[in-house]
Amino acid sequence: MRIKYNRDKIEELLKDFSILTRISVTFADIDTNPICSFQNTDDFCNAYQKICANKEYCMKSDKRLLERCRQSGNYEYHICHAGLYDAAMPIVKLGTTVGYIMVGRIKTNIKRKDAKYDFEGELGILYEQISVFNSMQISCLKNLLSNILFSNAIELENTNIAENIRDYIEENINSDLTAS
Repeated sequence: MRIKYNRDKIEELLKDFSILTRISVTFADIDTNPICSFQNTDDFCNAYQKICANKEYCMKSDKRLLERCRQSGNYEYHICHAGLYDAAMPIVKLGTTVGYIMVGRIKTNIKRKDAKYDFEGELGILYEQISVFNSMQISCLKNLLSNILFSNAIELENTNIAENIRDYIEENINSDLTAS
């Protein structure tokens, strides 16, 4: 099976989703390589990373989360060192994992003991602008992303020669035969 991504459609969906929810979102292929993303709450993260010099740590943390999701085949989440919720989930089509979606930079009632939550000044203002989701909203988010959002943006194509031959025969069984 070959996976065909409609990158323009995926990017459009990610952008619409991010604008609507104010959540950052990334779509990755089956090897967890990012295909496209829309970062709607990066103002806080960019400012936080400058102050704490943690950009590389954040990127590695996201990569580890995506890899955990790939290995488990299930929804995975963590609370980052700034106290924000990040999640990754497989996108499954016709029983085949076709990619992974990662959402993040969400405030929830789930807390991490070593995370800082009392940001001051501009950083505090940016932190307050981040979307807050309760557990029911996160569950709905998970359902929408894994089951609906990408249904028309990803296609599975047969690459098995036997399947291709069978498909050709089925499509042309009622056609006239010619010897050309």
